[in-house]
Amino acid sequence: MTTLLSCSPPRFVRLTADEYFADPCEKPSLSASIARKLVGESPRHAYAAHPRLGGKVQKTTKAMTAGSVMHSLLLEGGKDIVECHYDNFKTKAAQVDRDQAIADGRVPIITKELDEARKVAAILKDKLAASQMVFDGETEIVALWTETADDGTVVPCRAMLDHWSFARAMIDDLKTARSADPGKIARAIADEGYDIQAAAYNSAATKIHPELTGRVKVSFGFCELEDPYATTVIERGRGGSFYELGEMRWRRAINTWAWCTSNARWPEYASARIQHLDLPAYVMQRELDIQACGTDYASAMREREVAKDPPAMRRIDDENYADDAGLF
Repeated sequence: MTTLLSCSPPRFVRLTADEYFADPCEKPSLSASIARKLVGESPRHAYAAHPRLGGKVQKTTKAMTAGSVMHSLLLEGGKDIVECHYDNFKTKAAQVDRDQAIADGRVPIITKELDEARKVAAILKDKLAASQMVFDGETEIVALWTETADDGTVVPCRAMLDHWSFARAMIDDLKTARSADPGKIARAIADEGYDIQAAAYNSAATKIHPELTGRVKVSFGFCELEDPYATTVIERGRGGSFYELGEMRWRRAINTWAWCTSNARWPEYASARIQHLDLPAYVMQRELDIQACGTDYASAMREREVAKDPPAMRRIDDENYADDAGLF
């Protein structure tokens, strides 16, 4: 693609992954991933990561990873996958086929691994469907729209949605995860900026389809890729911290982006001045213990307890307690 695109009027378009990640907009645009760097790191980090500013345009090679294979199988039935009929990619012929698939923007995978991936995808798809996450709309569609900062600056924005269903006013996003435990997901949402992503996606859909304002839902499907292939679907409601934090941080990203682009300034963190920090209290306490006792007091106490209560004895006590507690 050689012609840059306007983000006004807001609309959905079809682009390749390479075109999207290179930023196809007339002016450098704000995405959810760049917004996360703006508010979670600094404007300078966002600048360095942006393909039209300080960053390098990274080609989406779709190297053979479990995540990209599963993403393709679940969303598009594996249409971007190239099955390579080899035992591995060690031979010259296998490497030629692999490299050609990557150059075409597709995912190469050997037959044995693809067979296993299809079995896992079938399990995950059933589990996601049981949680009302179904893929009956458009996949990997690009949204282009604008936001208006508090100072009136118009900010071009872009997003690539994993799945969009107009009929159900639903945006679905797939995440492969080490753990689908809801307790661990809560931290991942904040750390990875999924709250910002949800706010950006909701804004995109409602600006493109104003008639859906107040009705668009955003859900995330977290999938484990190892047995028992657990899944958890998290839907962002119209209230609560997931919603409120995302809206606030997305808004802050818009205002920060507007200021930085208007002033051509991309500062690092909060201040360029020398910072004065206090170390954690436990560091000072450990040094005080050493000064008072001639050694690490905490370590000395552990050694003293071991001497009084040998490990073998403590192990028996632990096992007896476990039996009483019904843990085995």
